[in-house]
Amino acid sequence: LELEPLKVSTELLEVRLVNNEEMCLTPVVVLLFVLLHQPNESSLSKFPFLVGRYTTSILPKSSIQFRSCHNIAVALLSMSFTTSILPEGDTSCSFPDNVIEYDTYNGVILKLNDTVSFSEVEFRERLSASLATWRKDGKRGIWIHLPTSFAHYVPICIKEGFDFHSAERGKVILTHWLDSSTPSKLPLGPTHQVGVGCLVLNKENKMLVVQEMTGPAAAKKLWKVPTGLLEPGEDIPTGAQRELKEETGLDGVLDKILCARHAPSLGGRASDLYYVCLIKL
Repeated sequence: LELEPLKVSTELLEVRLVNNEEMCLTPVVVLLFVLLHQPNESSLSKFPFLVGRYTTSILPKSSIQFRSCHNIAVALLSMSFTTSILPEGDTSCSFPDNVIEYDTYNGVILKLNDTVSFSEVEFRERLSASLATWRKDGKRGIWIHLPTSFAHYVPICIKEGFDFHSAERGKVILTHWLDSSTPSKLPLGPTHQVGVGCLVLNKENKMLVVQEMTGPAAAKKLWKVPTGLLEPGEDIPTGAQRELKEETGLDGVLDKILCARHAPSLGGRASDLYYVCLIKL
């Protein structure tokens, strides 16, 4: 613990106490005594108090606020103290609020970002303590979003019971179902890929076909309509127009979707949804 001088000013100071069990009131009693009996700023500035460990914004469950007005210190107890000051190294205070979200299914989403930095030991302790708290609170599905820069936390998550859910460029998502009394109700990761085929007819009712330079169709020298997969976040009309432009250089707009085909589990990969689109130039 680091000792810091506590100065009373005309501004409202808030000393947050990170607690979890029953609290020893001795430091608070001492501080209240000093504030009420020694309101002189110069004398207070020389009084060492253990505030370095407790002035934290992580999960502020309890707090004391101190106000000095006309050199009279007034202590405002904003919450009752039912918890205790944590010893150094205790991380049951969980994670900062800016990386925690609570979904509408009684779940928790932990999205780590560059605003936080933990050693592997500290992350393990925080995660373990958080899981214990979430179990006690009746939380069910836990999600962790790990950017590439936090990939070294993956083994820690796995040991705590998490499993891989999905991955995308720059991020992996892991999940953990805490309710042991029921099967997991968490949705699976992405299960389908969506493709489009562009049917283009001219005034003579002739169909536009292309021959690819690479890929399975190129190996067999097949003639085919322009096709391709949708990109993330892309809708069918936009994807069809893009594929047509990329493969032929032509600009067109979607007239209608003619038909759709579903091929489940292609070779153990994601199922395939394929839409044939009528495109007008």
